[in-house]
Amino acid sequence: MAANYGCRLWLNARGACVRDASGTVHGVQGVLIDITRWRTDHGQHLGSLEGEGQRAFEQELLDCLPQMVWSAAADGSSDFFNRRWYAFTGALPGSTFGAGWSDVLHPEDAPKAAAHWLSCVARGADYEIEYRLRNHAGTYLWVLARGVPSRDSGRKVLR
Repeated sequence: MAANYGCRLWLNARGACVRDASGTVHGVQGVLIDITRWRTDHGQHLGSLEGEGQRAFEQELLDCLPQMVWSAAADGSSDFFNRRWYAFTGALPGSTFGAGWSDVLHPEDAPKAAAHWLSCVARGADYEIEYRLRNHAGTYLWVLARGVPSRDSGRKVLR
């Protein structure tokens, strides 16, 4: 039975494309988990963290997520990948910073992914693309990559 939290809910979403042997997408399977109670119970403590404590907490939180998480500077150079990224790709920590992330892209997908990335960075636009990444065993698997610019109050892209 779902609890009633009013109009605002916090949801954790996870999904994957359903593909046939040729790679054509035929649907999406996923799950939504209501994490409102967790956010309500634990969110009050987040405001008490400052400086290095806040950064350490954020790092630990990002490393606990089952998704690969990354960030980039405003110029588009990658500067963070969580542990899940390194576990999936088998890359050494820090080796995929800058433009190094493209080293694990499928050679057929790399030019399109890079061109789309550079276009989105130049325009300050959301980034969304499907491509194949090489995993730690050397097998290429399809992923959906998404990025959203972080902006200041004047709408300037910060990250």
